[in-house]
Amino acid sequence: MLLGFRGVRSLVLAVSSARLLQSDFACYGHPPRGLWTHASAVATAARELALRCGLDRDAAEHLFVAGLLHDLGKMVLAPHLSEAIQVTKPVRDCAEERALLGLDHTEAGALICAKWNLPIELQDLIKDHHELALSGGEVGRNAPVLRLADALAHEAKHGYLPGAAPSAVVDQRDLLRLGISLGSWHRMREELIASMAMAIPVLGSVAD
Repeated sequence: MLLGFRGVRSLVLAVSSARLLQSDFACYGHPPRGLWTHASAVATAARELALRCGLDRDAAEHLFVAGLLHDLGKMVLAPHLSEAIQVTKPVRDCAEERALLGLDHTEAGALICAKWNLPIELQDLIKDHHELALSGGEVGRNAPVLRLADALAHEAKHGYLPGAAPSAVVDQRDLLRLGISLGSWHRMREELIASMAMAIPVLGSVAD
């Protein structure tokens, strides 16, 4: 009763995804449990950033779930990548994945979500969490939130071995869609990075 439906849903998905994201992901530069640490950081930043941008609590909780699951496709691709590359040279971006396997982890993650009958909105968020959607029409605010949260987690290097974190790319078009100025972003990012650092040990206990 205290948590409410949104809180229970997020907690159940956190426990479930924690179990999935603890395999060997060294081919991506993650130490043991590193992918779960990264997912925890992105989920935390996405939920907080959503609320700061005026999105409602349902949207913020949806983005928390998307943050937990955004790299789910790595679970499928990692065994094949480990055979295709040397672990000492981790895969850093989607282009490398496509060159080696013909698809990337965003596509694989969206396919897994479709197989599990998860909402189409979640599938789209996972598919678009690295690149701006190429389709026409008005772009929503959820995807920019998730992309910015992912970039912050990369900048803070949460869940990566030394020197293995991908580059932190912030697309100013995402800031524009969320109505965030560069000055506001520089102030906000410090607070979001601090929130991630506090949340990781708490969410890490979920995986125990």
